[in-house]
Amino acid sequence: MTWIQLALLLVCPLMMLFCMRGMFGDHKCEKKQRINPKYTEIAEVKDLQMRVKELEEQNRRLMKEFQSSQQPS
Repeated sequence: MTWIQLALLLVCPLMMLFCMRGMFGDHKCEKKQRINPKYTEIAEVKDLQMRVKELEEQNRRLMKEFQSSQQPS
């Protein structure tokens, strides 16, 4: 068995370990949610508040644009 064949043989299990770790490593956030359910509620509220501010700003810009298009030239 050459060193290339041996390297290819070892790459497969190593890649499997990295993939499995990536698949199960995304549950950190869920652990925080189980420990402190208010953590997600606070994050969601902040997210929604930021989204409302963005939409209000977008609404202001669109209203200005609409009003300027309604004025006779």
